[in-house]
Amino acid sequence: MEADSDQDADEDPLREKARAQVAQALAAALKDENAAVREQAMQSLAQMRSPLAFEPMVAALKDSSPQVRHQAAFSLGQLNDARAVAPLSGALRDTDAEVRQQAVFALGQLDAKEAVPAIAGALKDDNAEVRQQAAFALGQIGDAAVIQPLVGALTDADDEVREQAVFALGQVGDSGAVPGLLQALSDEKPDVRKQAAFALSQVGDPSAVDALTTAMMKDSDPDVRQQAAFALGQVFGRGGHARTPEKKDK
Repeated sequence: MEADSDQDADEDPLREKARAQVAQALAAALKDENAAVREQAMQSLAQMRSPLAFEPMVAALKDSSPQVRHQAAFSLGQLNDARAVAPLSGALRDTDAEVRQQAVFALGQLDAKEAVPAIAGALKDDNAEVRQQAAFALGQIGDAAVIQPLVGALTDADDEVREQAVFALGQVGDSGAVPGLLQALSDEKPDVRKQAAFALSQVGDPSAVDALTTAMMKDSDPDVRQQAAFALGQVFGRGGHARTPEKKDK
């Protein structure tokens, strides 16, 4: 057994040396003339999670191929490295909407409060899917600082963006989101109103009781009425007392 342990100890430095060599080779492959090769090299670097991968990935955000830039943004999100916030924020100005969408998603994965201003800016993107992803990312971060930009997204022309913003506000779970959610409870789209009722059940603030009761009694959509009834039960909990709204750290 001792011999096996000694052999494993000898192999670890060799393995790490080989790992570093492979990472360097893959980084060099990011300069291949073929975009598909560069994209695959990026994927392999991400799988390795090598510390040598960060700088090549950042450089790949400027690649001439949108597919490579998209993969670079995705890969940076996988590294869980706070240094990625700045380059990913810069990628929100990419000319390709799918790259911008992936950059927003990656920023949400990093769960970095310092990324909130950049993600909030993406709520004004020309592309609705980018705006929807931005709302989702803000909900992932979940800090009270995201409430104001998400409330602003409740007037978005795209109903899926509004619905995602409502969902994100529910994820935040802060009573500061209640005025915006009450506004969404009167949205023209039933799916948005239904999501608003559910989000209010997550927040659990008794100040929403009157609006939820009205929605339960008078909304034209039965799914909304059902969700409002559910929310009222959640607000008051099992013992018949209003739940204390959860407060997030400011």
